Amino acid sequence: KSSEERGVFMESEQKARLYRIVKPMAILLLVGIAYAIFVKVTGLAIPCMIRLITGKHCPGCGISRMCMALLHLDFKEAMQQNCLLFFLLPVLLVYGIWKAVTFVKYGDRPLNKVEQAGTLVLFVLMVAFWILRNTERFAFLAPRV
Repeated sequence: KSSEERGVFMESEQKARLYRIVKPMAILLLVGIAYAIFVKVTGLAIPCMIRLITGKHCPGCGISRMCMALLHLDFKEAMQQNCLLFFLLPVLLVYGIWKAVTFVKYGDRPLNKVEQAGTLVLFVLMVAFWILRNTERFAFLAPRV
C-alpha cells in the first residue's frame, strides 16, 4: 500500500475508534441529564443498596447529591457529600480524556506500570475511605443526608 492509502486507512480506523467512545459517552450524558431532571422534579434518587442492607455508607454514597451540588456550582456541599470523589474527579477526568485520545490515535494499549500503580492506589484509597467514613471519629466523611 502507498503511504496515502495507509493514511486513509489509519484515519478511518481512528474515526471508528472515536465513534466507539463518543456514542456511549453521549448516551451516558443523556441518561445523566435525564436522571438529574428526574431527581430535581421528584426528589427521588437511586438508593444505595449497601446502605439499605448494612446501614453503612459505601465509598460511593453521596455521589448523586454531589453531582446535583456540582450542577448548582455548590462546591462546599459537593465536597461534603463525597469528598473522595470530589477531589479525585478532576484527576479522573483528565486521565479519562488522555486515555480516550490515546485510544483514538493508537487503539487498545495495556496499562503501563504507572497506571497499574495508580489503580492500586485508587483501590486502597476507596477501601480506606469506606472504612473511615463508617467510624465515629471520621463520621464527618459520611454524606450529609
